[in-house]
Amino acid sequence: RKFEGFNTHQVEGMLGFNGKMYLGTYTKANFHEYDYTKPMKERLVHKGRIETHQDRPFALTGGESGKVYAGTIPDYGYLGGALAEYNPETGKLTSYENIIENQSIIGLAYKDGLVYGSTSVWGGLSATPTEKSAKIFIFDPEKGEVIKEFVPKIKGVSNPLWIGGLAFDKNGTLWAATGSTLFSL
Repeated sequence: RKFEGFNTHQVEGMLGFNGKMYLGTYTKANFHEYDYTKPMKERLVHKGRIETHQDRPFALTGGESGKVYAGTIPDYGYLGGALAEYNPETGKLTSYENIIENQSIIGLAYKDGLVYGSTSVWGGLSATPTEKSAKIFIFDPEKGEVIKEFVPKIKGVSNPLWIGGLAFDKNGTLWAATGSTLFSL
């Protein structure tokens, strides 16, 4: 085996997708594409920064559209994460800021043309949360908007402060976690 390293900032989230690796790095919510087929000096390419006041691209997902999505935790003292959409064909990085009011986006999954997300009530360091419960949301990339958001009813959990780890199983059921509780929707 051959091991090759490369220098980058602290990686918060990453996704292997369509033969490339996508990385969200801290600080300042930078977004990168890593193509292992290129010469070492050309492999890691900075594709942009996700919106103002964002710091940690924490969750990444991709789908049959070929686009990559990243959810963020905001910068120090701020509430309200962003959802970013990256189109590898055009190189365009589009951000949708504070789509779930005052909540960070910490979980993402893609299915049937929609982005499913989950949140945390916490924001950047030293920011005081204003919301009581984390949420699940559905984002329609074609419309560029959230089409549904809700606090899930979770047996034994009255106010989840964070919901993460979103994943669809082979039957199309969406799974998530909060604290020590695993649940499906």
